[in-house]
Amino acid sequence: MKRFEKAIEDLGFTLGSYNDILNDASTRTVNKIISDYLWQEYTDAKITIKGKKYMLEVCTVDNEKDLNVLTMEEYKRYGE
Repeated sequence: MKRFEKAIEDLGFTLGSYNDILNDASTRTVNKIISDYLWQEYTDAKITIKGKKYMLEVCTVDNEKDLNVLTMEEYKRYGE
């Protein structure tokens, strides 16, 4: 979580909502999230944590960046 907080602060935001499952992400996944997705205002991205696929939602609300993680099943239902 500290790496995400630092990266978000470097962008001029604070960390809003955060899913603890991100604590289990590999260094490679964390680096990809920071370099490819955090700077975007809103985005959905497929990520893998411990061999399981998830959907990461990055949302910017006022001065906060929210990092929400859904299973692929939850994400598919969310779109219905």
